[in-house]
Order: sequence, then structure tokens, then C-alpha cells
Amino acid sequence: MDEFSWFVGLYEGEGCLGAQKWKKKYKDRVYEGAQIYLTIKMVDEDVIARAANFLKIKYHIADQKYTESKGRKTLYRVRKCGGINGELRDLLDKMYPHLSKRRQKQIDDKLDKANALFL
Repeated sequence: MDEFSWFVGLYEGEGCLGAQKWKKKYKDRVYEGAQIYLTIKMVDEDVIARAANFLKIKYHIADQKYTESKGRKTLYRVRKCGGINGELRDLLDKMYPHLSKRRQKQIDDKLDKANALFL
């Protein structure tokens, strides 16, 4: 199986998509915008490492204090952030026809939210 197909299946089962507004101050100017982000969390480090490699980003341990305090397994997270248009959006557009209706709606809703935040 090719890596793209593998990743689509992983996202379908374990992924999450979000949208948020951001604001940064740089040299007395304020910049604002909206971004989307794709997140996958799980205890299988090898799977998260493979997803991070596919996305060309690093992965991290997530919620470490909480999981340790509860005696749970280490939780790993990969998160890819991007603008309304760009590399992440291109990936979502490529994945879209291969996803379930529920996941397609999730993408539509988050892109609508990001666009509304940007206005």
C-alpha cells in the first residue's frame, strides 16, 4: 500500500481536524489570521512516527503529566497546521474523495469556520 492511502486510512480512523484564529505581534504591528490543523493522537509511537514522516514534521509526547498521573501509556501526537490555503489544504483536498461522508463534512465545517474566523 502506498503511504498516501495508508495515511488516509489512519486519518479516517484516528484523525481530528480543527480551526482557530491566531494573532501575533511583531515590531509593534499585529498580524491576525485563521488556520486549520490536523491532529492524530495515539499510544502507538511507530504509527505516529510514520504519520509524522509522511507529513514531513516531528511528533511529540502529548498530555504527559496527565497520562503519567493516571498510570496510562504514553500518548503521542502529530499535528500539522496550515493556512486556509496552502500545503495542508492541498493534502485535505487530495484526501477528500477517499474519506467517509462524516469526515468530508468535518473538513467542510472546519474550512467554513476558518474562513469565518478570517473575516
